[in-house]
Amino acid sequence: MVHDQGAHNSINYTLERVQDEQILKNEWIPVFEQIFTDPADREPPEMLLERMLNSESEKFFLLRDEKGNPAGIELAEILPSAEKASSKAMYVPWTGVLPPYRDMGIGAQMNRRISDHMRDESGVTHTLIDIEDPERLHKSSYSEEELPEATANAVRRINFWRRQDFFVIDDSSKKPGEKLEYVRPGSEDDQYVQGYDHMTVRFSDENLKNEVLSPDKTRVRKSFARESYLDMSRIQYGNLPELELRSQYPAIDKYLRDIDKEPGVWLSLRSEEIRAKTTPVANVNIHILSEEALSPTAPKSQIDSTTGIKNAFIGLGLLATVVVGDEVANDGKVRKLLTEHAAKVLNVKPAAALEIPKSLPAVLPGPDMS
Repeated sequence: MVHDQGAHNSINYTLERVQDEQILKNEWIPVFEQIFTDPADREPPEMLLERMLNSESEKFFLLRDEKGNPAGIELAEILPSAEKASSKAMYVPWTGVLPPYRDMGIGAQMNRRISDHMRDESGVTHTLIDIEDPERLHKSSYSEEELPEATANAVRRINFWRRQDFFVIDDSSKKPGEKLEYVRPGSEDDQYVQGYDHMTVRFSDENLKNEVLSPDKTRVRKSFARESYLDMSRIQYGNLPELELRSQYPAIDKYLRDIDKEPGVWLSLRSEEIRAKTTPVANVNIHILSEEALSPTAPKSQIDSTTGIKNAFIGLGLLATVVVGDEVANDGKVRKLLTEHAAKVLNVKPAAALEIPKSLPAVLPGPDMS
């Protein structure tokens, strides 16, 4: 797969929310396992399937390239009934793209596109992730041989996420052991205090950002960091009262005790200079397919109606830049143009274009509407 960086025409990728068991098993999970190669960093397939089937607050996203091939994945988690919850936080435990799609800005764009989508769909105001702390990786499971490369990768990831407007809650002017250090329940044993990560946050709501960050963006309000930590904990371990979380998970109790000991109302953010990206950025547009477009194939009689055709084409991104109202959609010339165009792109007879599955993964290039 090669992207022509000099081309003026953008390439269309699609994001879809995975709700089908076979797509999860046959596409999402294989991509997930190729990105996160260490089994210790993953959950087993049966647990992922249970998440997808039993929780509306966990959104599995699959990125496809212009040919419909799987290119990346992300899991976005929010509190149950987020529209009613007091917090509008989102936690991302896994996100990434396959090796051929890396170093071109595609993974960063996917992650930001999902954040924007979740803001619009569920009112998410900020995204939380945890990333490795290079200064404390010696406490992790990396061997002595693996540690130098892992440490260098952790330094690069901090710069990468800060370049994507994430703020890392850490006082880099102090040494480990002399400052507040983020800890969380262990990935494999939740009674273990895992102490080699940072908590980071990116804002989708500018008002919230201005409210909780200092004017120079070098500090964050301690109360917000504390609440964000509780949000992450509740998203991962259950929407429980604070005292119950603290009694069940030693790491949560430790971090909350430590943050409450910090003097003042502010915590430091990493503020060293961010290194600019040196590799080219692919000219890619990422469109999120509507859940209606990803529903099982509609009966021909439904697709052969004005509403069915309009929804099928809009859902596939065919009219991403064209607003089609009922009046326009009822125009026989427009219907004919759309059907003929779909038939041409999909290499099928015009009559067959009316039977296009709504689950088609690729975004069709738009017709000339002039």
